Amino acid sequence: MDYIFYVRVRDDCLQEVFRSTVLARLVYASPAWSGFCSANNVNKLGRFLNRCKPLKYCSPTTPRITEQFDKADQSLFETVLTDHHYVPYRLLPPNKTHQYIHLGLDITV
Repeated sequence: MDYIFYVRVRDDCLQEVFRSTVLARLVYASPAWSGFCSANNVNKLGRFLNRCKPLKYCSPTTPRITEQFDKADQSLFETVLTDHHYVPYRLLPPNKTHQYIHLGLDITV
């Protein structure tokens, strides 16, 4: 990164490199490990991203690290539940339908 200070790199190019390398490494497999992070560790990651914004390494609109973890979790769960070719999908139990009768109304959920 020292080379970047000597050669003027456009901010958008620098931010793309940061997003592709640093952010990708932070968020990679985060559904598996982010739940084991203490609040102190999550705060450290958030402070790291906040320090990178004034240096223009990352965009000022970059979401907080907790939002990125939540997005990765949501993406994984949606994939597992909806993609029939995804390996863990086959391990899920079959969907159940329940028949409820309430006040003479026949409701299927």
